[in-house]
Order: sequence, then structure tokens, then C-alpha cells
Amino acid sequence: MNGYFFGEFNPTAIIYDGFFTLNNGTNTLKIKGTIVNSFSYIYEIKFTGEIIDDIYNNILNSQLLGKYTLQAGNFVGEGYLYRICGNIVFGKILREIQYELKEMNKLTFSLVNLIPIGDKVIEEERRTYLGFSSLLFDDWSIELEKKIDYKQIYEELETHKGFANTHIGKLTNKNNENFTYKDAKVILNKLYSYLSFICGRRIFPCEIKGYNNLELVFSSYENKLIDTWSTLNTWYPKNKKEIFPELFQNFSLLWEREPWKRSKNLLLGTYFECFSHVTLENRITNIQIALELISKLYLVDDMKELSNRKFKGKDTTEKLEHLFISMGINLDSLFDYIKRKNLDTDNPVEFLVKVRNSIVHPKKKVMLSYENLSCAYHIGIWMLEMCVLRLLNYSGRYNNRLSKNKWHGDVENGGSYYNVPWLKL
Repeated sequence: MNGYFFGEFNPTAIIYDGFFTLNNGTNTLKIKGTIVNSFSYIYEIKFTGEIIDDIYNNILNSQLLGKYTLQAGNFVGEGYLYRICGNIVFGKILREIQYELKEMNKLTFSLVNLIPIGDKVIEEERRTYLGFSSLLFDDWSIELEKKIDYKQIYEELETHKGFANTHIGKLTNKNNENFTYKDAKVILNKLYSYLSFICGRRIFPCEIKGYNNLELVFSSYENKLIDTWSTLNTWYPKNKKEIFPELFQNFSLLWEREPWKRSKNLLLGTYFECFSHVTLENRITNIQIALELISKLYLVDDMKELSNRKFKGKDTTEKLEHLFISMGINLDSLFDYIKRKNLDTDNPVEFLVKVRNSIVHPKKKVMLSYENLSCAYHIGIWMLEMCVLRLLNYSGRYNNRLSKNKWHGDVENGGSYYNVPWLKL
């Protein structure tokens, strides 16, 4: 056992079992087999089975490898056949496999590896516990419920890592109107991005189902990148387990407008990479790239405080310092941090830039000790999180990674949850 399969909470499931066909315009393969929602070290939708006609005797196996349109009952998708052993085939779904019979009025989805959010009460099976969240956006209503066996689920995840279904989501139209998955997918993608931002890693569902009243009319399994379980130290204050509906609204609206729309994937992708297993050198370099991009988008394209010529005339330290002043981000936490760490600097912004330059340019050296790299990383990720939260007009508490105290509670009580540094009390 590799730690990725643990009993009833494991999201791995058989999607389809029976006869299906693969067609690429040249060959049609009739197969008896299974399609599986497979969670191992990564998430993939795989298929395997036995060719039930004689085509494999007439054509070299290598000529059968490649892309196919897959038809399995009502399911349709695009698959890739990557291995044939005799008449046994092995492949995977490239994007999604789904069917849609007609419009729906309710859509449910099983989320994988979401942190235990939900600050409202759920009453189920004679049990009462906190784990319900709700969001409204445009004409849509979203509800999330932590699974009833959440304690055991999270204990298993903390012990074995891997994957597990943690929440059940429900999407409906506020006006009780029918809708298609194409309509719903827009709001769902916003939700997945937002939940990923809270977690610091990629969150997606393993299964989506649509209903017209009680009739199942839609089913979809999407081949998305879902990150394995890890407990990360992000900005999110975990003690109250809030979903922050207003923040979701602002998050969704930010990425709909220019100039931020075209940079969403880069900025969020860089943020997730900040918590990956790549080296500190790579993380620091990516953080500075993201901060420079934000400064350009904010100061030049969005707020138009600087012309392109004036922006280009500033060095990186000057650009970032201008950005923080313009955004009203008080840097006291950074100054307290570098003083406590006894760093050979009195300017945290300049320190980050010098460390990054020493990584990229061999002649510009700050001693790249682990202590310096670690401090530059924590300074940089603090800056990046504060910039994004400022863009979202967030006005609540955040988990301050630079805090001397690491307890998850309000700073007044000795914890690490601070008011955002632009909040005027």
C-alpha cells in the first residue's frame, strides 16, 4: 500500500464497466473493460480491457497506439492508448469523460483534499457539527458540506497523505431555472480557483453529477491536476473555518477584468509553486517575477500611476517599494522580521531582490546560506500574499508567516493572526 488508498474515503471509483469502443478514423477497437477514476501518486482517469475482435492480429500493436474518441455507453471522451500487451489495452482519458442527457436543476460535486472549512452547523444522522458554507454569485447558489466522517478522513490524510473526498458541493440557480453544464462550468471554475487560493494547492472535484429533480441526467469525470494532501502555512486563518463569501466575490471579479484577466494563470500558478517541493532558489525567483508582474499591471496598466517609460526607468527595488506605498501595505512586519533574524540589511525589499539576483547572476553575490534563502522566501511569499489580498480588498485577519508566535489565534492573545497591514483601526 502506497498511502494513497484508505478505505471508504478514497475517491478512486469505477466509472464504467462493460463494452466500449475506440475510434481514430482509421481503426475501431471494440473493447470489454473498465474506466477507473484512479488516484495514485497523481490523479488520472484510466481505462483497460480486452480487444474482442481480431484487429490486433492484422495490425502491428505499435500502429494502434495514439489518440482515440472513446464511446462507453452514454459517456464520450478523448482517450490515449499508450500500451498494448497481446489483446489487452491500457490507456487514459485526456480531458474528461461525460454524458449529458438534458438540462438539470441541481448539480453536485465531490471535492478532493479541501481543508476543513465550514463555519455553519450541519445536522445529519443525529449528529451536529460545523462544516457548512454557502456562497452566492450572480444567479448561482453554491453550498459546501464537510463529510460526516470528517474527523476520520482528516486523521487518515494527516497520517497517509494522498487523496480523499472531503466535501460535497451543490450548485443551483437562484431562480430555480434549468441550466446546462456549459453554463455551470463558468462558476465552478471560479470556485475551484478560489478554494485553491485558500489552500495553497490545486483543488478540483473527482466526480460531478447533474439532476433534473431526482433523475440523473449528467455525469462528468475531469482529468484535472489535483495536488496530494499537505497542510500548508498560507495566509488563510484556519481557526474559524470561514469561506469568506465577499472575498470569493472579489476574487472572481478581479480575474474577469483587464489587465488581471490575462495574468490569472501565471500569478495563481506561481503562488501554488511557492508551496511545492522545488528548491528555495526556484521559489524565490518565481516570487520576484510575480511581484514585478503585479507592479507593472497595477502601477502602469490598472491605476496608471506610472508611464511605461517611468516604470522601466526604476530598478526592481524601487518598483516594489512604489507598489507597496501605492497599495497602502505597511511593511512593519517585514522590518520586525529582519531585525529578529539579525539579517545584514535594513531594507527587506532590497534584501529579497539581492538574494534573487545572487541566484540568477553569479557576479552579484549575497551569501546564499540556507538562512538567507529561507528568510528571502518568507519575505517574498508574505509580499505576494499581501499584494493579492490587497487587490481583493480583503479586510480581515490573516495568518502572518513572519510572526514570532506560530499559534493559530489572534495576535492579541499571542497568536499569528494579524489584521491586514492596510486596515486602519
